[in-house]
Amino acid sequence: MPYGGSPQGAQSEHSSLVQENILFSLPPPRRSAPREGVMLKLMLFVKMAELPANEPIQGGGRKPYQDHLLFETKGLSMVVKHWSLMEHHHSGKSSQKFLDPLAVIAPLGLNSDMILLDAGCGDGHYAIVSSGFVKEVFAIDNDAAAIRSLETKGIKNIKAIRSDLASIPLDDGYVDAILLVNVLHGLVANREFEAINELRRVLRPGGLISVIEFSKDSPSGPPKEIRLTEREILSHFKGMVVKSRQKYECHFGMILS
Repeated sequence: MPYGGSPQGAQSEHSSLVQENILFSLPPPRRSAPREGVMLKLMLFVKMAELPANEPIQGGGRKPYQDHLLFETKGLSMVVKHWSLMEHHHSGKSSQKFLDPLAVIAPLGLNSDMILLDAGCGDGHYAIVSSGFVKEVFAIDNDAAAIRSLETKGIKNIKAIRSDLASIPLDDGYVDAILLVNVLHGLVANREFEAINELRRVLRPGGLISVIEFSKDSPSGPPKEIRLTEREILSHFKGMVVKSRQKYECHFGMILS
């Protein structure tokens, strides 16, 4: 049976951002210049020199993976936005534009007797599709807006729960299968190893975990230095074996048991 728990920390697939704006005056535009309100954006990615792990960074957080400089021109002014990527932060967003949900859930062999956990569910896209195949889905994320959005769908066999994955409000061995889509790299990068222990705790003996991550060579995804290899994934699920492997356009997946 599920038990009560309180939200902690922050869960979701993008990085937390600290923003600084600087406004510059530009000369009057020529006739060929874009009209007022039209924005031209140029994104530059500048690799930052690594800082000592304990050195404080303006705005808080851990040492950044990289710096983003976003230049915007609008009318007669230019805004330079300084984005510092701090601790890897899961944002409750969806990866559905990269992955076909049916292709994601098919290797699990879901059936109407199963209970599924969508861990770090984001907007619940995979939970919604999975709900048509299983007895019950627990969709867990610590992004309040994502959970509220999923609750408004009113799908009776989806239990949307705002919770940190380090404290999953389910009993031991309660679920038959777990979806972990674009989540594990963030847990590892932030050294949230207790969350991995919690996933194993709530999975029944012989249950399945579907781990899907961005490939190292994918042009999309999180910073390459925090992406995981198959060997690295298996090192965090010692004692489990690979039942099958999947290859997607930008991702790879494994079913572990």
